[in-house]
Formats: sequence, structure tokens, C-alpha cells
Amino acid sequence: MWAKPLPILVGLSGKRDLGGQDAAAAAALDAAFDRIDAAFPHAPKVLVTGLAAGADMLATEIALRRRAWRGFALLPFAREAYAGTIRDAGGDDAMAQFDALLLHPKLRHGELPALPPSDAGHGPAYVQLGLWLATNCAILLAVMPGTEEPGLSGGTARVVAHRLRGEADAAAAAVIATSLELAQPPGLQPPEPQGLCLVDLAGPVEAGALPLRLRAPDGKGGSRDRTPTPDALRRAFPTAVAIESYNRRGATWVRQGWPEEAPDALAALQRFRDGMSSIQGGCQRAWRYGVFALAALFLVAVAMIEAHVKFTEHWHFAEAIGLPRWSAAAYVGLVGGAIGLHLLSRRRRWQMIHQDYRAVIELLRVQGAFWAAGLTGARDRVDLHTLVGASGTLRQVRRSAGAIIAWIGLSTAPAEPRWSWITGPDGWIREQIAYFTDRAAARERRMQLVGVLSWGAFFLALGLGLWLAVEASGDAGKGAMAALAHRLNDDPLKAHGMLAVVVGLCFGAWWLRVPPAEPRLSPVAAVAVPVGFLLLPPALETLAAALGGTHEKAGHDLVIVALVVLLATAGAFRFVAEKLVWEAEGHAYAEALARFREAGRRLQAIEALPEEEREAHRQAVVRDLGRAALAEGEGWLRAHRERPLEPLVGG
Repeated sequence: MWAKPLPILVGLSGKRDLGGQDAAAAAALDAAFDRIDAAFPHAPKVLVTGLAAGADMLATEIALRRRAWRGFALLPFAREAYAGTIRDAGGDDAMAQFDALLLHPKLRHGELPALPPSDAGHGPAYVQLGLWLATNCAILLAVMPGTEEPGLSGGTARVVAHRLRGEADAAAAAVIATSLELAQPPGLQPPEPQGLCLVDLAGPVEAGALPLRLRAPDGKGGSRDRTPTPDALRRAFPTAVAIESYNRRGATWVRQGWPEEAPDALAALQRFRDGMSSIQGGCQRAWRYGVFALAALFLVAVAMIEAHVKFTEHWHFAEAIGLPRWSAAAYVGLVGGAIGLHLLSRRRRWQMIHQDYRAVIELLRVQGAFWAAGLTGARDRVDLHTLVGASGTLRQVRRSAGAIIAWIGLSTAPAEPRWSWITGPDGWIREQIAYFTDRAAARERRMQLVGVLSWGAFFLALGLGLWLAVEASGDAGKGAMAALAHRLNDDPLKAHGMLAVVVGLCFGAWWLRVPPAEPRLSPVAAVAVPVGFLLLPPALETLAAALGGTHEKAGHDLVIVALVVLLATAGAFRFVAEKLVWEAEGHAYAEALARFREAGRRLQAIEALPEEEREAHRQAVVRDLGRAALAEGEGWLRAHRERPLEPLVGG
């Protein structure tokens, strides 16, 4: 499946007056675009500016000449009033350039929502634009003197300072409080400084271009400049790296061009979810198969080393196949294969891609429910309400979802309230109820099977251990075990009768247990221990003779091998269940199922309210349900992230 391309949003804030250095600034911007293309070759780019005179228009003209680039003019207020400010600042030439760019086929434009009237004129609107660029763009370009201190509200230096600080100052916070497009992060969200590329208007012109620098936070409240090589750009802009990876994995190469946009935000969101699902599904299968393969490699490796130790030249079958000569090498190869599989999974990032993409898909699902309920404000963006305070790759999950939401907000019409998307027969709530019902039952069945198989193998091994203990107790014990083996081999009917009596006694003890034991464990123990003690040793003695064991302890050695392999089998089953988090998932799915059923019940009850009251009550239920779903998704991601795909220690 070909995923829908996701562009990298490249924001630009710059001076209106370039001080007569237009040509040198153009050369530096062209070089910056070259390096961004080299660092992220598979992702299309959209240059987002306010399309003001000076740096904005200059950069937009350069970007529109490039094959993989598009432009978006995000006007800080209404076009008519904004055009007047451009004419005042740059005259008729600037106005003609502005109109021509707005008609360019590769450029789209939109207006930020108006702020409440104030005595500050257009200043707060410019602050809102600068904050939007600093917050929502994966890459930010600034064109200004590198030594300029933050001054003018909404000016480039203030935008740069906000980006490097990762939090709003008092003036910016006042604008955010009244904005429909911006929202403060949760109170406990630490600042998230980010880097930017700087075209330094105060630097020396070399080779016809102004200096181009990568300015990044230094972790101490300041910043430092670096050379913007492609590798440095990838380190500085992790959200752009995630977008590049999505486009590369989804085969959405730049040469495919730009497909038609979705009719509205919900349709666009669904396209991205479908594209990410196709990538996530492949990585999920590879990761799951890797878990099973590691368990199998561990189990076979244990069996192989036991065979090398126990099956010597005294075994005819071992001599026939040359087992002592190659079993040790096979063990080394199996362990090496497990390590190789672990390294391959890390290189291909199967587990991380599967988990991160699943998390983003779930974030987008909740965002779609919010939009369908009419919750379209910035304060209901899901990336503000999940993974708060997370760092590293977990933080990047939130930022990736935010990048998709920001692009959808720019490129499509807002979604109209669509309650059928939530409460309809195929809507969000019924879909999730069906999903969690099926998955919770499936997880319960799997854990029951794992419990029976792992504990069964463990208790069979315990029975064999008891047999070995009795055999090692002296001549009397050995004689009793030999007589028992002889009787069981000579009289199978009596053997089965004896086994039935022992198992019956064990079940009777389990039935009368006080207090009750764990329900799955007791019957398994009641069957497996007697089988391991009474039935398996004689059968293994017989098998040892059939395999050509010529020394007197052949049966004893085969019992030891079986005991070790059974314990390894129990560990392998538990390894699979632990890595795939079946038990924790089962509990989480049961809780989520209860929440969605309760939400469905409440929404049904709201239908009895007067029509004018329904909307607010519905939105409150959807908001509560969505945030609970975000918490469940975050818990799922953290639980899986703590269980990397790695070899089972001990093999």
C-alpha cells in the first residue's frame, strides 16, 4: 500500500529589510534548502511563512522553484488588511510580488484566526504567527543578524528565542491565552527547546552568500552554533527525521508528486492512519515472528548443548549421525543466530516502528473523534494530553502526531461535526467495543494456554526431578524404581490404573483445598507431577534402549535431558508471553471495554435531554473518553517499550 506523503513543514521568520543583501541572503537560503533536501531526500517540504516583504517573499520564490517544495502563506490576519501593511512597507513592487505569489499554483494560503481586539494593533497577530511557526514547524529558518537580542513583539528575534527556550514569555503567554490556534502545554510539561537554521545578516559574505549556521540549545539555557551538515540537521530536527522515515517506509517518494488533497480534515486523517497502518502491520509481524524465533532458538540451543554433553559415543544413534562432532558448533550457531536476530531487529527497528506507529494511529483516532464531536480548538489537540514530560523516542511519538495534525490543519477544510463517526453502527465507540471484546477474550485464551503449557512443562520436570531424587536415595530406592519400571512396562493396563488412582487422589486434594489455590495451577500440577514421576521415567528408559544407549546410565541421562528441556520449554513460553505483554494487554483491554460501554450508555441517555443541551453534554463525554483512551494508549506504549526484543538469557 502506498502511504499518503507527509511533508516536512519548514517555517521561516525573517527581516522585512535585508539591508541591501538580497542576493547574498538568496544564496544562503538556496544552500539551506539544498542541505535540507540532502538530509531528508524522501520527504516533500512545505515552506510556511507570513509572506511578508523581504525574507519571506524571497525564500518563498526560491522554494517554489524547487521540485520537492511547496509553499504556504499563513497570513497573520485578514488578507485585505494584511495587504495594506505590505504596501505600506514595500510599496507597489512588494504588493505586486505578494499578489503574484498568492496566484502561484504551488502555493496555498490561509489566515490565522482573529484575536480579540486590543490596543496593541497588529502586534499580537504577529506574535501568534511567530508562535505557530516555532511550535508547529519541524524545521525553522531565521533570517536576521545573529547577534540580535529579542526586542520587538512578534519579531524574528523573539521567535528565535521562543524556539530555543521551548516556552513562552509573558507577552507570548498572553497571546496564547486568547488564541484559538495556540494552547499552552500542560502545567507539568517541561520546556522543549528546539534548534533552527540561521541566515546571519550580520556575518561576512563569502562566495556570494551570507553565513548559514545551525543554532541549537546547549542544554544550559543558552545556545551554540554549528555547521549545518546533513548529519547535524538530522540530529537537530528529530521530527523531520520521523517524517522522512515515514515517507521512506511508505514508498511515498518525492517523484510521485503531490496527490489531491482530502475533502476535509477527517478524510485526510483517515488517509494518514491507513498509510501508517500498512507500515505498522509489516513491522508488527516481523517483531512478533522475531519473538517466537528467539524462543525457538533458545529452546533448540538448550536441547543441543544437553545432547552434546549427554549423548556421547555410548549412543548408537549419536554415533550414526556424528552428533558429538557437530552439536557444540550447532549450539554456538544457534546462540549466534539469536544474537544476529536481535541485532537485525534493532537495525530494522521493527519493534519501535510497530509500537510508535500504533501509538500515533491511536492518537489520530482520538483526534478524529474530537473533530467529529466539534472539538476543533487547539486545546483539544491530542498531542497536548499524552506523554506529558516524556523524553527521547516517546516524546517523538507526540511530536509526530502533532506534525500530522498541523499539516492537516493547513491543507484541508475543518471537519464538520459528524456524530455518526462516533456513535453510528461503524462509529468509533462500537468499533472499539467490538475490538476490545474480541482482543480481551483472545488475550485471556492465550494466557490460559501459556499458563497450562508453561506450568505443565514445569511440573513434568518436577516429577522427573522427584524420580531422580528417589533413584539417588540408595539401593532401596533404585530397586523400587526398577521394579516399578518393570511392572509398568510389562503391564500397561495396571500402570494406567495406578496412574489414574494417583491423579484422582491429587484432584481430590485440590478439590478440598483450603484456601483455594490458583485455579489454573492446581489441576495442572495434579496431572503433570504424577505423570512426570510415574509415567515419563519408564517411557524414557524404554526410549533410551530404543536409541541404542549402551551404558547403564543411559535412561538416567535421558531423564536429565528431558528435565532440562522441559524447564527451557516453560521459560520459552513465559518469554513469549512477557515480550508480547499478553497479560497486561488483557487487563487493559477489559478496562477500556468497560469505559467505552459506559460512554455509549451515557451518550444514549443524553438523547433524552432537550436538543439545545445535547451538544455540550456529548462533547464532555467524548472529551473524557478520548483522554482516557490516550492514557490507555500511553500505558500500552510504555509497557511494550520496557520489553525490547532481545535473546532469552540463559540459552
